[in-house]
Order: sequence, then C-alpha cells, then structure tokens
Amino acid sequence: MQTKLRLMFNSEMLLRIGVILWLLASTVMIGLITRQIAMQSMTGVHQSGMYRAALIPLSLVAFIVAVFVLRLRGEYAVLLILFASMFTPFSLPTGTESRLVDGLLVSGIFVAVWVLRMIVVEKRLHLKPTLVNLPILIFILITLLSWLWSTIARDPWFYVWESYPMVQLAATVVMILLPAVMLMVGNLVEEKRTLVWLTAMVLIGGTIGLISKISRIDLSINTGGLFSMWVVSFAVAMGLFNKEIHIFWRGVLLLMGGCWLYFGIGPGITWVSGWLPSLIVIGVMLLMRSWKGFLIGLLILMLFVGLNFDYFLNVMQAEAQESLYSRIDAWKMNWRVTRHHLLLGTGPAGYAVYYVTLFPMEAMATHSNYIDIFSQTGLFGILSLIASIIALGVISVRVLRRVRGRGDFFESFVMAIVAGFIGVLVIMGFGDWLFPFAYTQTIAGFDHAVYTWLFLGALLALDSMTASFETEDNYSRSSTLFTSVSK
Repeated sequence: MQTKLRLMFNSEMLLRIGVILWLLASTVMIGLITRQIAMQSMTGVHQSGMYRAALIPLSLVAFIVAVFVLRLRGEYAVLLILFASMFTPFSLPTGTESRLVDGLLVSGIFVAVWVLRMIVVEKRLHLKPTLVNLPILIFILITLLSWLWSTIARDPWFYVWESYPMVQLAATVVMILLPAVMLMVGNLVEEKRTLVWLTAMVLIGGTIGLISKISRIDLSINTGGLFSMWVVSFAVAMGLFNKEIHIFWRGVLLLMGGCWLYFGIGPGITWVSGWLPSLIVIGVMLLMRSWKGFLIGLLILMLFVGLNFDYFLNVMQAEAQESLYSRIDAWKMNWRVTRHHLLLGTGPAGYAVYYVTLFPMEAMATHSNYIDIFSQTGLFGILSLIASIIALGVISVRVLRRVRGRGDFFESFVMAIVAGFIGVLVIMGFGDWLFPFAYTQTIAGFDHAVYTWLFLGALLALDSMTASFETEDNYSRSSTLFTSVSK
C-alpha cells in the first residue's frame, strides 16, 4: 500500500512539474507573439503566418499534457523533441539576428523536467553507468567555466556590442543542452518501440522532404544540417540489414536513400555537407554488409565520376577555390587568437569579440567544429570532447558486436547510428554541424544539430538494452558445446 502511494505521489509530482513548466513556456510564447502582433498592428506591417503561429504553443501544451496524463512515460520526451525539431517550423524572435526555435525550447523544458524529477522525486542525481558520462560531464563543466572566465577575464577595451552578452549566453546554453539531451535519451529510453518510433519519424520526414524537393512545394519540414545524412543512414540500414521487413519495402527504403544521395551529389554538388556524409554512410554500411558489395559500390561510383569527370572536376575546383582555401585561411587567422587562450579558450562565441576588435576586415568563421570547440573552450574543452568521442566509439563497437548477424531491427538501427556517427566525425571538420556556431547557423541551428545528439543518446540506451544479448549468446554457445560433447 505504501509503495503504491509512493508511486502515485511520484507520478503526480512529475505531472505537476511537467505541466507547470509547459504552461510557463506557453505563456511566454503567447505573450511574445501577442506583443509582436500588437506592434505590427500599430505599424501596419504584418508578417504572414503570425496569427496561425499563436496556435502552435497551445497545441504543444495540450499534446504534452495529454501524454503525461495518459502514460507518464519519460520516453515520449525523446519523440517529442524529434517531432518539434523536424515537423513544427515555429520560432520566436530574440531581439538579435537569431531566432529561438521550438526544438530548443522543447529540449530545454524536458531536460529541466528530467533533472527536477531526479532532485524532487528521486532525491538524487544519477545516470546509468556508461563510459561517456564522465568526459561529457567534464565538457559541460568546461563550457560553463569557459563562459564565466571569458566574461571575467576579457580585456575591458575590447569592443562588445549590445547583443553580444545575450548571444554568448545562448551559445553556452546550446553547447550544454545538446550533450544533456544525449544523456537524457540514454537514461530514459528503455523499450524497443521508442526506437521504432524514432526510426519511423526519420523515414516519414525523409519521405515528406523528398516530396517537397520533387514538387518544389514548401512542406515546412526541417531538412537542414545533416538531416539528409540521417535519412540515408536509416533508410539504407533498414534496407540492407533488417530481414524482418518485406523485400519490397527494403527496396523502397534503398531507393529513398539513393534519391537523397542523388539530390546531394547532383543538384546540390556544390554543398559538400549535403552529399559527402551520405556517401560515407553508404560506404561504411556496404563494407559492413559485404566487402564484395563495397567494391561493387566503389566501382559504380568511379564509373559515375569517370563519365562526368569534366563536370565534377570543374565543380570541385570552384568549391576548393571558394570554400577550402578560405577555410584554411580562417583556421590560420583563428590561431592568432586561440594561441593566447589555450586552456579555457575565448568562451562560447567568444572569438567573435576578438575578431571585431583586432582585425574586423579579416573576420571569418572557421566552419569547423573541431577548430570552433578548441577556440571556444580551449585544450580542456577539446580534449574532453575527444575523450567523449572515443568513449562513444568504444560503446559503438561493443553494441555492434552484440547485434551483428541478427538481421533484425536492432542490427539495422545500430548500423544506422554507427555509420551516421562516422559521417558526423568527418564532416565536423568542415562545418559546425555538431555544435552550431552562434554567428553562422545561430542558435536556430539547434533544430538540426539535435538529431545527432538524439541518436547518440539512443546508442547509449542500446548499450543497456542489448547487454542481455551477450548472456543469450554465451548460453547459446554453451548449449551448442554441451550438445556436441554429448554426441
């Protein structure tokens, strides 16, 4: 009886926390929108869709409250973050050039609910034991310290414009919140069906995105960042490895992946981030599936490039002239600042102040997450991030070993994440896709950067979920050995 009452109390407490936070967020959203509408009415200038946008916060609140009331399952938070980031094109003005996107709001609220639940209901802060916990928590701490130190220790004669403190705070929140989302997903997801829903949402989003590209009708789906890579990764993984799916639908999924690669390597060839990660993902999965398949795929790619060699050569030369060389110059210029701030860096978005003050006519963003993180958080930050990546790599190998050869959803899901993770690690060198930089993508880039962190969190959840597979395999081997000895 006491246990039942305690569970009811915990559920009610969680419900209250979630509802209160969502209502507060909704009130702020509606208040800002109402203020904007009033200002537009006074000036006579109206923006399309403003009145319709006022309905979105109410719909989100109603949906979240319904989910909490019906099941009180934390795993639904994961699905709602992906839903908000991918399917609801809602954002709020911040008074700067950046907008506050709904994916950032939803993620922040759920992370806050998750932490408050541990503090208020469970009476302790805890995480499932995993290799990545320590390095990623250190990275979060270093990011916070870097922000504080850059604010305190910055030379007073440096030029700081009016919006910069808010921009730096927002950049700090984004850099902390994205890893926190990964940890939350890894600790909340415990059932296969959540992963199935995640996969379904990605494939549905990929289908809608293809329709939008083919029909040229804006269907308001967020296809920015590495969206195309993740669609290709899940579609191809399900097509190649999931034998539970009918062969026809596996073919359809492979076709979807091929279409997204075509739009990247064809019409979008000048944007390397639109096709190189997808190409890497397909190559990794072909190699994991069969080395013969990998060689055939490589031969087809070489034949395709050979038949269109002059075109690709001209495109690559133009891209190198416009982008690659300028990136190298940007990295060299960044070192002129970073070398004086080696330990904690210049703070989130911090090197912008140094650029504007010291060499405003030469200022260029680095367009590289590795350079950005080093410059913003110093050696402590980049080393803790690299340690987190290594830990995730170890986890990936461990989970992959457990599911290899199963031919089921688990194997294909893990393949999608591992191949996508490799694609992310490569393209991070040429874009700020893991952590959006405040003065390039702005904090609005959170909406597509969060995809990667959600799926890495799912990898952590899979590490826990598939632990029993090793026991099953050991039992199977023991049974086979016992049978053969008996015979």
